[in-house]
Amino acid sequence: MKLFIVPGFTESITDAQYQVLKNTISQTCYTPVLVPIHWKNRVMTQYVSELIDFLLTHKRKNEEFALLGFSFGAYAALIASVQLQPNHLYLCSLSPYFREDLSHTPEKWLKNLGKKRTKDFYNFSFNTIAQQSSCPVTLLAGSLEMENYPTLKQRVLQAQLVMPNAKYLCIQGAHHNIGQSEYIAAIHTELLQYNKKD
Repeated sequence: MKLFIVPGFTESITDAQYQVLKNTISQTCYTPVLVPIHWKNRVMTQYVSELIDFLLTHKRKNEEFALLGFSFGAYAALIASVQLQPNHLYLCSLSPYFREDLSHTPEKWLKNLGKKRTKDFYNFSFNTIAQQSSCPVTLLAGSLEMENYPTLKQRVLQAQLVMPNAKYLCIQGAHHNIGQSEYIAAIHTELLQYNKKD
């Protein structure tokens, strides 16, 4: 089964951490496919559209697949999953920029992302999207990033409560860095566990 991997904001599929992740995932039953996203001067609506278009052209009709995203990539993957209906969804360090998050998102974060992206975030209600998502979901986040980013912690823990088929894995010692060895190892272990369920 193919596992499509969506990188984090400003990150590229050619970055070293995604090559390591790809090699690690290839040791499981999944066939990893890295999804290129063009981040510059664009908004979440466009990232989601690009992701959907890529998947529709890189998988066969009715082909089973899974979807994994990191940070902004997890945000885009969650939204796209409503239309694409993957067999499993892996949300790594889910970004806290849904409509419900924006009132308590640090102003500095929003300023860094820009007015256009911030305005576009209001199009996405987490609660609405969660109700439309029916596939099994694994939420992963590092213990250290949960300490350092309270809004991310709140988003991940609420997602676990709201999404009917979700479970949460806390990765001890991991920061907001999917390339960290602890993070890679946790993903590998989780994918192997999923293999056993099959």
